[in-house]
Amino acid sequence: MSLFEGYYQQFLNTESGLYPAVKSTLFKLQDKGYKIALITNKAEKFLPELLAYFGIDRCFDLLLGGDTLARNKPDPMQVEFACEHFKVNAAQSVMVGDSRNDILAGQNAKVTTIALTYGYNFGEPIKQINPDYIINHFDELLTLL
Repeated sequence: MSLFEGYYQQFLNTESGLYPAVKSTLFKLQDKGYKIALITNKAEKFLPELLAYFGIDRCFDLLLGGDTLARNKPDPMQVEFACEHFKVNAAQSVMVGDSRNDILAGQNAKVTTIALTYGYNFGEPIKQINPDYIINHFDELLTLL
């Protein structure tokens, strides 16, 4: 595992990229007062550098990696933890994601789910997971929320 993590750290930013309108949308949501958690199954230690590289580190009020808590997506633990952290209930929260694990975690936590039609979904159409909403572009969040 240490060999993998060393390699991953070395090439962390070489194959990563932001989809269109992600940065500007995150800034606008933050400016509107939304509290934003990043919930990922990636190891937490890689997140600060990766987010800083893309200039979006200031957008997140909470970072939860796959190793932050005892369980990760699709288990609801991370989503529930974020709700507790922000002192909001499920009805006041949404889970936005591009994979079945994201949507299932939101559904398991009983929050509204918003799925992106592109990204990391194991080659399956995201509509098969039955999210509450499906969007084609990240900036559609601005009108949906």
